[in-house]
Amino acid sequence: MSDDLVKRLRDGVPCCDPDAGNGEGSFYIDDANETMCEAADRIEALTAENERLNAGLYQAQEIALKAWADKTEWVQQTCQNHELGLHRADVLRYRIEALEAENARLRGEIVYFLNDRSSWFNKPSGYDRLRAALGDTD
Repeated sequence: MSDDLVKRLRDGVPCCDPDAGNGEGSFYIDDANETMCEAADRIEALTAENERLNAGLYQAQEIALKAWADKTEWVQQTCQNHELGLHRADVLRYRIEALEAENARLRGEIVYFLNDRSSWFNKPSGYDRLRAALGDTD
């Protein structure tokens, strides 16, 4: 709303007496009605703009939610018993943490294998340790 409209609304209508003249402190009813109509028009315009913006925000949230659901459907389809009742984001976080821990463990085993000088001379035992670290039992 314009500053002038706000000022007129705050000042109110000190006198609506049509016989009061046009002196200072008086305000004709037509002026008051004009101010109120102007305020109502502005309020309607702002309300419509607010509703338009909210509808756009709602639509953007719906699109994002659908994309998330579509891209994480595989988590739902590969759910394990201990993951039942958990949010997809939590399941993803737990799986990523488990993979990071397993990756660190395997890297440690490989570094140990490569740094163990005796494994270079005794290849079958070093090879077997590496296979066991990787979970290859065949």
